[in-house]
Amino acid sequence: MAKKNMTVVYKNVYVVVSTKGGEGKTFLSLQVLPILFLNKNINIFEVDNNNNSKKMIKNSQKISFKSFKIDDGLDAIDEIEFNNMLSQDDSVNIIDAGGGDDTIKLLKILEEKELFGLTYIVPLSNSISNVDNALQTIDSILSFDKDAKINLVLNKCPSFDFEDIKYKFKSFFGNESFGLASRYEEFKDKIQNLNYVTETDLPDIISSKHQYSLIDAYLKAKIIMENFDEVKAEWAKKGKDEFLKAKKLNRINEEIYEYCQTLIQNFKLD
Repeated sequence: MAKKNMTVVYKNVYVVVSTKGGEGKTFLSLQVLPILFLNKNINIFEVDNNNNSKKMIKNSQKISFKSFKIDDGLDAIDEIEFNNMLSQDDSVNIIDAGGGDDTIKLLKILEEKELFGLTYIVPLSNSISNVDNALQTIDSILSFDKDAKINLVLNKCPSFDFEDIKYKFKSFFGNESFGLASRYEEFKDKIQNLNYVTETDLPDIISSKHQYSLIDAYLKAKIIMENFDEVKAEWAKKGKDEFLKAKKLNRINEEIYEYCQTLIQNFKLD
């Protein structure tokens, strides 16, 4: 039977992939990307033979999470297709692919299902071999999907200061003192956005203590921080000791709010 000549484009599907493990795919999928979709229903599909991250966010009120083995990847894609048909405007579907062969197999499934024009997020940490792997991942995507929208994310940046970022990611931007040539030129015509995510231990703390995602913590912190005068007045009514205790406990809310606000302002996703 001849292959059907049909292109399916889903605008609400975000695929986090890398042929290298340990690059921060799950961190981006569970913690970073949801922050960009505060008013959406968020579905995360983990397609990974080695991990099940459900326990990290089992108490999340914002994220619907399902884990699949790579051999069941078609089931995950079928669910995404169903979600897309029913609620394209109010939902986003994030695919968190395992590293190595899991990513290659998932990309093959997407090719076979003729899902083109998807948005891809490729994380990169600071190592020469990881730059090669990121480029390999991007080339694998573009080999079957010329309309893919690819976003490269430099993970665990020391700050948003570009000079600091360039120094840490010298294997990517190059560094004359170390005899390293820039690799950026190999990427620039293949990606829509180059994003930076700063290093933080907030998601680890939140997941360990509460088993929910950064988005859950941010939404709680947002209510407090954007109504802070009224909140402080309520604390003050309980006396000095309670006021000081509440102020101290609120410091993590301040940090969560600031981190997420900065992320929202700086992260561009096509």
